[in-house]
Amino acid sequence: MPNARRARRRTANQKWSVPARTFLVGAAVVVAVIGLGWVTFTLTRSAQGTGSCFKQSRANLASSQPALWSPRAGGATKKIAIALDDFVNDPRRGAASVSVRRTSANRRNRPLPRTVRVGAFVLGGTLTDGTRDLGFPVAARATRTPDGRALDIELCALRPERRSLSRPGRYSGTVRVAGQRVESVDLPVELTIKGARTETLLFGFVIAVIGGIAGAANSKPADVTNEEVEAHSKGHAALALLPFAGGIIAGLLAGLVIYWDDPTFGAERGADTAKLLAATFAAATGGLTIAAPATRVLRKKLAKTPSRRA
Repeated sequence: MPNARRARRRTANQKWSVPARTFLVGAAVVVAVIGLGWVTFTLTRSAQGTGSCFKQSRANLASSQPALWSPRAGGATKKIAIALDDFVNDPRRGAASVSVRRTSANRRNRPLPRTVRVGAFVLGGTLTDGTRDLGFPVAARATRTPDGRALDIELCALRPERRSLSRPGRYSGTVRVAGQRVESVDLPVELTIKGARTETLLFGFVIAVIGGIAGAANSKPADVTNEEVEAHSKGHAALALLPFAGGIIAGLLAGLVIYWDDPTFGAERGADTAKLLAATFAAATGGLTIAAPATRVLRKKLAKTPSRRA
């Protein structure tokens, strides 16, 4: 008797694995593609911005008279950081402030008056990663605070829609702040760019599906007979689909974490791709492996539930 029941379970699993699993895997892929398409469309739309940066001032700030004010960055040199992510046509800004001290020529310790012109500019006009230039300009400006005791520095960068003009990476440079009868001060600037999210999502999805299929191929079948499956066909179909869908979701989430956590993802294409592949595949197979035992137990309990057809 036990051998007969074992044979019926083996027959049910074989019948389930050929037509039903093929259908379920296909349905899972279709659902995942639709969901991924919606996510990709939403994320891609959010990566397309509108607007423009302020214009770079070309005013002459030179003066032959002695300086009365001296900007100070403070104890630690302040760094102005701009994270462009993968956005295009979207102005991104970075800011910092420097205090303004009097020089020995300013005996009355007068604050910086409104009539004094101040400005800022990036040395060399652009930033570099050590081997190549950024590919587009970075605008800078300085404004006096209401009390005249500090200067606010603002930088603005707008990545062109042609992504080929600027590659992912970490770019650095220097912004110089100066003014009429104001000593100059230099501040470091860092700008980061990452690869396009659409390509990353699509690649992560493919790897997640492969990982899910690999995990499903090595997954132990449920201990149910063909008669038990037919009695609750819809319930068994849903439970059989859950591990595969869970693996794809886990893989995509792992890929997104890797992508969002790295501000320069894509700068090292080989290493970043390998990292994304390993994390996505491991998460997909792991997610399916974790979910499969629970669904097998649920399918076994479902098999013991009386059918409404009876």
